[in-house]
Amino acid sequence: MSNIPDLRNLTSSELRQVIATAESLIDSKIRQERDNARREAEDLIRKLGFTPDDLFGNPMRASTNQRKRGEAVSAPKFRNPNNTNETWTGRGRKPKWFEELSEEQRKAAEIKG
Repeated sequence: MSNIPDLRNLTSSELRQVIATAESLIDSKIRQERDNARREAEDLIRKLGFTPDDLFGNPMRASTNQRKRGEAVSAPKFRNPNNTNETWTGRGRKPKWFEELSEEQRKAAEIKG
């Protein structure tokens, strides 16, 4: 490490400049290393006959209204009377707020449609 200057002789301002320069270089090196690793991984994926979308999917193509199999998301059938932002479709595990409702409250929570 003989090419590193003797930092003990630098002023605090010069030391801050050295630190800022070093941090900038570190950030640049990290970006470069990540880009290289990504390119190597994509090359290997293609070499094996896949595309990155095959392995990781493409979030830009996924619709927020559809499940993986292309089925439409069910409309909610129940709405939490204490927090109208919380709904449940009636499928899957019952949410805690629904389980805590009495039978009468459950009927009132049902969305009429």
